[in-house]
Amino acid sequence: MRFNQRADLRRLATGVCLVMTALCGAMPVHAQEAERSELRVYHLKFVQAQEAGQTIAQVLKSDSDMRVAVDARTNRLIVSAPAGLQEQTEAILRELDQASEGAAEVSSALPPVTVRVIWLGSKVQGADVPPGLEPVVQELGALGISDLSLVGQMMINVGDASKAFSVECRPQVGEAAYQLQFEGIQSTSAGGSPMIIAEIQGKQIAGNEAIANIANISSTVEAPLNQFIVLGSTSADGWDSVFVMQLTPRSKAAVKK
Repeated sequence: MRFNQRADLRRLATGVCLVMTALCGAMPVHAQEAERSELRVYHLKFVQAQEAGQTIAQVLKSDSDMRVAVDARTNRLIVSAPAGLQEQTEAILRELDQASEGAAEVSSALPPVTVRVIWLGSKVQGADVPPGLEPVVQELGALGISDLSLVGQMMINVGDASKAFSVECRPQVGEAAYQLQFEGIQSTSAGGSPMIIAEIQGKQIAGNEAIANIANISSTVEAPLNQFIVLGSTSADGWDSVFVMQLTPRSKAAVKK
């Protein structure tokens, strides 16, 4: 776990989800005598920032003048509090952010992967559905989502240097243009299987302006290698969007390149 005592508040405000705000219930203190709050960013390695934030809120919520926020994309915990509360927060996080010997072995053994995201749409004039997705399409048809075609797809390599990733594509379907933003973090389940914490934003665009929201999905899924996993589906503007993910291992030669 690493932390930065002097972070740029304006930079951190983007993409951060506020999870807890505690208000002071103690005796009034003159403004000049109140302990000044400071901002620290805690980079967590093993524990999920969302879980750590909830624990901090439960343990220190009776104390005043403290705000905790989570940056799920980079697994950071952002805390605004007086120095005394920051010391307590740091002590708690040092205990939480520890991996067991078995968990460390699983993490180190997790291979670099290629993450493939496939965007399917119903009742749109897209391309043919990629090979191998027939069973997924059949299952979706049984749920009432039919007439699927390919809107777009993205592939991104996730290696040992970082388990977080972000990628964007702008497919064109007929006369309509779309923008798909996919962000995620690769992790492991308790059993050692790869997991992905993903966020998907899909929009219809005209030039560089968004004119309609097509998708807004957050998902945490266990993703066995080489299997197709449905991240979620949304309905907007009279048609359905379905997002399917596949993780495939990369060779050592490809990782070195």
